[in-house]
Formats: sequence, C-alpha cells, structure tokens
Amino acid sequence: MSVERSQPYIKNTQTLKSALELYKKNSELCALCWTPIQHCEVVLRNMIDKALVVAYGENWLVQTVFLNTLKEYKRHKIDTSIKKFMRKNKSLEFNRNQVVADLELSFWQEITSKKYLNRVWVKAIDAVFPNRPKNLSVEVFIKELYANIEIVRRLRNRIAHHEPIYYKNINKAIKAIVFILQAASSEFLELTNPCFQPIQDKMSDINHLL
Repeated sequence: MSVERSQPYIKNTQTLKSALELYKKNSELCALCWTPIQHCEVVLRNMIDKALVVAYGENWLVQTVFLNTLKEYKRHKIDTSIKKFMRKNKSLEFNRNQVVADLELSFWQEITSKKYLNRVWVKAIDAVFPNRPKNLSVEVFIKELYANIEIVRRLRNRIAHHEPIYYKNINKAIKAIVFILQAASSEFLELTNPCFQPIQDKMSDINHLL
C-alpha cells in the first residue's frame, strides 16, 4: 500500500500490525457488502428498464423523444454501448439486454429524478414497484427512491475504488437496499436478507480494532 492509501488505517489504530489487520477486515467487509449491492443494482436496472418500456416502448434506447431528455454524455454512453455490442456481435443490430446491462447505476438513478415523474413514473409505478409504501405519493416515493439509490451508489463506488468503508454508516446502506428491494421484489429481498447479518458481524469485529 502507498503511504496515502494506508493513512486512514494507521490513523484509526495504534500499531502497523493493527492497521494491516484493519485493512484486511475492511476488504472482507467490502466483499460482504458486494452481494446485496449487486442484487440491488440488478433489480433496479431491470425494473427501471421495464418502466421505460411502459413509457417509451420496447426500443426506448433509440427513441429520440427519450434520448432528448438525457444529458449529452449519457446519450453518448448509450450510443457507445450500442456500437460496442454491434461490433462484438458482428451484427447490424444490437442486443438491447446487453446494452441495458452495460449502463451504469448513475444512469438508472437519473431516471428516478423529478423530471421523469410525469414522463415515466405516473404511468409505470404500479407495474414496476408493486410493493411500494402506499402511504407515499408517487412523487414522494420516487424522491425517496432517488435518495436511497444515492446511498447505495456512493458505497458501491467506494468499494469499487478500494477505499475504506468501515467508518461509513453501513446500516444506512442496508436500510436503503431493503427499501429498494422491498418496493420492487419481495422475492429478491428474501434472497438478500441472509447477507445482512454477516455484514453486521464483520462491523462488530472491526469496531474492536478501532
């Protein structure tokens, strides 16, 4: 490890040996968090794709009326992804499922922003999030969905960049994942629930080092 990368671990422990142990346990914590994050991202991707199909049709990826709602760099991302898979598949047509899977979590989060409330969510909310809290209006639910995706996305990015996460509010991220999965798919939430206790146990283990 570089001096800069090791500083957070050294700062929070008394010895180099403890710092290395903290680094190891942080890596283990990251690995434990990755599965529920992955489940959450896959569900979001599939559900928001479904919403866009309801709003814009099966070919929403190339619908001008939809593309014009996006920032230029996100339109470019879709175009780049389509061309990549056309080359890879040696075809003049693209596989939409490949392109959908290639888009980043930040793209899907963007579709839950307020500007898509009437364009997408008023039409698609019940088909996509059948278990959403019924005491929340569509507008409030989508606002909370966006905020919860942001919590998950930030944790995901820290893990992807091999940064320490032990001092972050992991319980907040777990609650965000539960909120998203509960609204979209109780089956996926049931699949994911066993992942949470090992995360809590690892956090408790880490706290003994701090």
